[in-house]
Amino acid sequence: MISPNFIDYLPEASRKYIDGLFSGENLQIILKSSRQTKLGDYRPPQKKPYHRISINADLNPYLFLMITVHEFAHLVVWKKYGRKVTAHGIEWKNIFSELMAPLLHEEVFPSELLPLLNKYFLNPRASVMGAPLLFHALKSIGRPSQEIILLKDIQNDIWFTTPDTKLYQRIGIKKRRILCKQQKNGKLYLIHPYCEVVPIQK
Repeated sequence: MISPNFIDYLPEASRKYIDGLFSGENLQIILKSSRQTKLGDYRPPQKKPYHRISINADLNPYLFLMITVHEFAHLVVWKKYGRKVTAHGIEWKNIFSELMAPLLHEEVFPSELLPLLNKYFLNPRASVMGAPLLFHALKSIGRPSQEIILLKDIQNDIWFTTPDTKLYQRIGIKKRRILCKQQKNGKLYLIHPYCEVVPIQK
């Protein structure tokens, strides 16, 4: 039940390892279009008889790999503890770090990322977006810096589009997120400040 081209989204040197992790698991993996609120998610086998992981398909290979292992760590935690522990508690942090340890070398990740990754995995966050320097570095790999504009770097009242092609207007800052109004429905949304955007002249 894994998307047939899933493996192609991963760095080549990580594919054998990931295939070994998934071997024997009753697991469905779904590739999703861009989502601004999350990069992936995990659902345990409750309503369905299998574990389910979804991952955004627009991520670069290194970020895609991290999200894949992040969500698989939830599967391992569920199998071991069920509902007895919190979603991103110490159990998940330890398992996520253990699963990633064999991947933290130059054959998988660019060398300039390794210091940031090693620091991050001393105490991984609930979302890699919560580690702005690492998240920005992961998204920037292989791309000229002038191509990348982040929501945090544009002014209030500016209109912009996101990777999901929806049009928003920046309103202000609230709870460490950026409050934005979507043009189509007029609703307000809290979007991560490190979301990549394309400003629009209106």
